[in-house]
Amino acid sequence: MPRRRVLAETTRLTPAEAAEVLGLSRPFTVRLLDAGAIPSDRLPDGRHRLVRLADVLAFQERRDRRSEGRRRVAEAAEEAGLPY
Repeated sequence: MPRRRVLAETTRLTPAEAAEVLGLSRPFTVRLLDAGAIPSDRLPDGRHRLVRLADVLAFQERRDRRSEGRRRVAEAAEEAGLPY
């Protein structure tokens, strides 16, 4: 079982740490940051950025809701005998 950390929502994470929280790869998480799916702030050097834990958790919640919605649609289609 993976270890869980308890952090304040104001905590700032690196993209690698955000990826770990989400259970995603760092490159995929960076693409999400680039696309604006998860807000991030660039540091003054312009190369590095930080992500608020609250924004990572909000993204995860949206992702979980979409997944649950798709699951419910698939179940309803199956119960109705419709192809899905």
